[in-house]
Amino acid sequence: MRKLLKALTFTGVSALSMMVMPVQAGTILFQDNFDADYGTSSLNFNSFANWNVDDGTVDYIRAPNVWSIDNCVGGCIDIDGSTGNGGRMSSKTNFNLLASNTYRISVDVSGNQRTDSLENLTIGLSSLISFSFNAIAAGDIFSTYSGMFSGFAGLSSLFLETQSNDNVGAVLDNVMLECVSCQPTSSVPEPGVFGLLALGLAGLGVMRKRDTSVSI
Repeated sequence: MRKLLKALTFTGVSALSMMVMPVQAGTILFQDNFDADYGTSSLNFNSFANWNVDDGTVDYIRAPNVWSIDNCVGGCIDIDGSTGNGGRMSSKTNFNLLASNTYRISVDVSGNQRTDSLENLTIGLSSLISFSFNAIAAGDIFSTYSGMFSGFAGLSSLFLETQSNDNVGAVLDNVMLECVSCQPTSSVPEPGVFGLLALGLAGLGVMRKRDTSVSI
């Protein structure tokens, strides 16, 4: 009987632990390296798995390529396509941000590799926050550009955008949105959890009564 009561007690504690599911710091909410979007380089591309091209055009770069862009591994993006109208890309996924959390947006960026012109890039979450980077030199190798923020709440999509309009833009790879400091959140337990919890509490009550009767 005592073994059964111990089992019931353990079940009750397990049920309690299942009710709270904290979000760990450093949780990746979105990540895309553009490797699986297409099998070859393509001008003015707009068939991305995770993005819509909302304005202008972008070029898809697939290594190896014939455009003298040798620093791209797998798939990359030339954010200024081939129509004289720099592109803006928005994620197909919307993210529900909490003001109490701290987030980071990051993207690997290199210079255009084809001309001597300086490039620019803006990244952010639509209608909430943006970070602009200017004077990206043509000879720059890939490095991570990022912005961190908190205090913003709402439903929003990621975006990548340039003001360049000369058909040659910064080269992008490895876009990420992560929650670097997340407040614990609770999930509503399934109905079966309530049953386990009740059973465990009942076991605790029976054990206490039995122990009391033995000590008299």
